[in-house]
Amino acid sequence: SGLTATGLTMIPTDPVADHIVISEVGMLDEFGSGYVEIYNPTEKRFDLSGINLWIVGENGDRTLQPLAVPFIDGYSYLLLANTDNVRGESPDGSLSSQIPASGAVILEMRGRRLDALGWGEMHEAGEGGGIPHRLVPGSSLERKPRTDCSPACVRESKLGNAVDTDNNSRDFVFHENYQSPLSSSSPRREPLRSVDRMERTILFWRSFTQWVGGLGVVVLFLAAAVSFGRAHRKMYFAEAHPILIMPSIRDTARVLWKIYAILTIAGVVILYLTSWPNSSLFDAVNHAMTGIATGGFSVRGSSFSAYGLATRLSVLLIMVWGATNFTVHEKVLRGRLNLREFFNNMEVRFMLLLIAVFALILLPSVGPVDALFQTTSALTGTGFSTADIAKWGDGPKAALVVLMMIGGSYGSTSSAIKLIRIIILAKTVHWTLKKGFLPERAVVPMKLGGHTYTEREIMEVLMYTFIYVILMFVGAGILMALGYPPMNSIFESASAQGNVGLTAGVTSAGMPLAGKISLTIQMLVGRLEILPVLALLNYAVSKVRERLRPF
Repeated sequence: SGLTATGLTMIPTDPVADHIVISEVGMLDEFGSGYVEIYNPTEKRFDLSGINLWIVGENGDRTLQPLAVPFIDGYSYLLLANTDNVRGESPDGSLSSQIPASGAVILEMRGRRLDALGWGEMHEAGEGGGIPHRLVPGSSLERKPRTDCSPACVRESKLGNAVDTDNNSRDFVFHENYQSPLSSSSPRREPLRSVDRMERTILFWRSFTQWVGGLGVVVLFLAAAVSFGRAHRKMYFAEAHPILIMPSIRDTARVLWKIYAILTIAGVVILYLTSWPNSSLFDAVNHAMTGIATGGFSVRGSSFSAYGLATRLSVLLIMVWGATNFTVHEKVLRGRLNLREFFNNMEVRFMLLLIAVFALILLPSVGPVDALFQTTSALTGTGFSTADIAKWGDGPKAALVVLMMIGGSYGSTSSAIKLIRIIILAKTVHWTLKKGFLPERAVVPMKLGGHTYTEREIMEVLMYTFIYVILMFVGAGILMALGYPPMNSIFESASAQGNVGLTAGVTSAGMPLAGKISLTIQMLVGRLEILPVLALLNYAVSKVRERLRPF
């Protein structure tokens, strides 16, 4: 999705632990025989000196367990049990207490809690409320390798159990019949590759493809072209750059790329300075590229929740830049940073108004910083995030859906319906009401921003908006048919078609193929402004009909 400038990605962003975790706890028989499995999700050997393992019983009594070995190798397991054999697996060490039906297992590092799992009546001793299931003979609680994994998926997965959201009810599954646990002699299992663990070359390539796709691959090709035909012009205007800054498309494209580069460099400087003294040039470069492209790929699995307030606020400016018509940027730069040109633009003013209004709407539900950040991210189509939207209620999600459908300015790197179309629709309502109170023969021009719109142009805007909304709900319907909740399905469909990239927890590497295909089509259709895609389909159908027509 890089070249479509969409932050929605199948690359796993599950939070992976950076320390040893409790991987599985199981009960073997009615006498409390059981086991505790510990996993090291890092590539480095983990020193166990200073690590304490506690078993907590139903009455709250804590028993300290020896760990038997001095370290755990990277991507390896440690198995402790109060029996010599667990389904053919030899434990690395023994447990001095039984596994209770209701209890907890706690890992501490030099007195600081590292990980905890609680179950049954003792579930509150765990993280995020724990798991209310009581253990019975033959059952176990096992950590997931992916957040979207079912119990069957956990059994079949060859990945390490490393997901850690600090909420046991999301991180673990309950097995009625446990399988053989793993020990230090078992084959190493790497955890799911998260964004944080990806090589920098891959991260940069992702950002670069979004940066190129942001302004439009078509513009890049046109800038190098020598001659232009009618087809080239149609493709160019489909990329939403209808105003020629220079006499030719080629010269206009070159100017746009210069402006694009200037804004990107300015973004790098701003992000680097606002992150001081913990600045990372690599982070600044990548986020400036994906921010100005309104793409949303991040080099952090937690996106911008990993950064301070100054950095979060500064990236708001970059997102707005990317969602602003580039002819406005050209006027500002040509006028030696004349900001009056920027704020005189009706799309910019409408964008800022929507951000302010919707941030106030979200404020009671999510707090001021998240409200402002997520509102800007959704409207501009960037997809950066400071919060886990999957945990939000349907009301805040619905507000973001509206913004993701609207999108940024025409002639910007944003997709979706576009601000100017919404302005035209609002003006059309006023124009229609005004005409209704005048004689039939009265001529009432529909003027907006110094331009008089014909009824045909108004109908084109209405048709585009209608088709856009219908396609979005068709995509949502497909996701609902796959079993996803209605609001989450609508949210994900709006995000994909608007090339935004925010997710309510639907999009993942493990989602059904039909869902992946549906969202992929929506990303492409949304990026290409729908009508060129429909024209292409119409052309293809007409050619097929010609071939099938009898001689």
